[in-house]
Amino acid sequence: MTKHLLTLNGRLLLAGLVSFLSFSANAQYNNSSNKKPANIAGTQQKRADIYLAGYSMPDGKTPVATYLKNGVAVLLANTQSQSEIKSLVVVGNDVYAAGMHNGQAVYWKNNTEVQLSNTSGKRIYGHAYDIAVDNRNGDVYVVGYERIYDRPDMYSPFSDWARCWKNGKPVPLNVIGASNATSVAIDYKTGDVYIAGSDDDPQVKNHIKYWKNGEPVKIINDPFPVQPASIRIVNNNIYIPGKYEQPGGTRVAYWCGDKGTVFLTDLSLNQNRAIAIAVSGKNVYVSGEENGFVKYWKNGVPTVLTRGGSYFDPYKIAVDGDDVYVAGLGELDGSTGMRYWKNGQLAGTFNVSINDIFVARQGDNLVKNIKSTPAVKDKQPVISEPPPAPAALTPKEEAEKFLAENKKKPGIITTASGLQYEIISQGTGPKPLATDNVKFNFQRTAMVGRESKETSNSHSPVNQLIRNLLPGLAEGIQLMSVGSKYRLFLPPKLGFNKPAPDYPAGAVILIWEVELLEILK
Repeated sequence: MTKHLLTLNGRLLLAGLVSFLSFSANAQYNNSSNKKPANIAGTQQKRADIYLAGYSMPDGKTPVATYLKNGVAVLLANTQSQSEIKSLVVVGNDVYAAGMHNGQAVYWKNNTEVQLSNTSGKRIYGHAYDIAVDNRNGDVYVVGYERIYDRPDMYSPFSDWARCWKNGKPVPLNVIGASNATSVAIDYKTGDVYIAGSDDDPQVKNHIKYWKNGEPVKIINDPFPVQPASIRIVNNNIYIPGKYEQPGGTRVAYWCGDKGTVFLTDLSLNQNRAIAIAVSGKNVYVSGEENGFVKYWKNGVPTVLTRGGSYFDPYKIAVDGDDVYVAGLGELDGSTGMRYWKNGQLAGTFNVSINDIFVARQGDNLVKNIKSTPAVKDKQPVISEPPPAPAALTPKEEAEKFLAENKKKPGIITTASGLQYEIISQGTGPKPLATDNVKFNFQRTAMVGRESKETSNSHSPVNQLIRNLLPGLAEGIQLMSVGSKYRLFLPPKLGFNKPAPDYPAGAVILIWEVELLEILK
């Protein structure tokens, strides 16, 4: 086991890491529900309201579910427990949001929270990822997953299950094995409910699978962009974006019911992907990443927005008439932050973690991010050229730059040795000594410079003498009280600093998420 913790081994698909950013001082906090906006007399065009949803950190350490309406912040919870918004939709004067509060899947209508669960009597963790509202009758659909800790003696002590709720109550979803539901859409003409996600069905690997009214739909004769991020229904047509993997790399792609798989990029070794999709008239807009740049594509024509952030963050897209909005983490003048763009131009920067964007017109009942508008004559597309490539840095220089930027982020604490850590949750038990034997869970990500190379996790608790651990890991665990969960950033000198194939000396950063369970006697 010691060797497993001290060396790099195994190659797993990198899971996205969430960067915790504090709330900007220039945003205004507002805990009351939104007032009905006044009509603008004498104008034909109603004002567009911009909603950005995610979380803020008012106390500098606790994520709180927050959305911004035209830059004004509305908090949906307090700092006593962690919460965040994953998805937001506006129907009339009502704001609906879905996400997590205190480890449970929830949704909010305006400021009222509705807790969601499919399981009783067991320890669970839940998260809601998307929300849709049937504007014909007001039915609210939310999708996500529940992690049920029901297998204490197994290699993995929990099982994940895709979930769908209607008006706060669970509805059946026919899945096979471990599963997750990431997006939901409603066909407003028929009332059919479509869900994108994944499960362990071996028959449809790398092919289309989605759920219609809880039952799986399989299309075996067409390749599929894997890791579907969202699903949209427009004019009885289904759109699902993702990334398409094949030997030699990945391609940004989406699947359309009447066209099949549509490729937006050439094959690349980088982890390129489509993240969100919007449809307006005959135009299809896709946001995503290609070769380290954040982009959106209109009918296959790319517009470059910025270099990507340090982590894999969401880049959501919304369309209102001819205007295209994209939100997510981007780089500007050497620094990263949460930003949004309108028609390819930077429109705002906020120190709030943004998971979704929604554009509403005053008085309109809008369908989430896919408002269908009459086809308009396309203007000549403006294609932004990528900014000049900066001078290439060595992996060691990239690692040093990452650590220098990371230590400036709110919530990151740096010790005298150079260890950086972030408190995810604080326990109340005792702290271990260097001579103690401890039990803990972990997930470890190895980065070379800014490039993530591999991820591994413990699957079940491990027991280790602290003195046998990597120096940075040993130091970090001694800072923790039993019951705590920390994220540790180990610089090369405290982790892995010996040259190895693909791992140059001085360039490897190890990121550990550690949950300290027990001090063993």
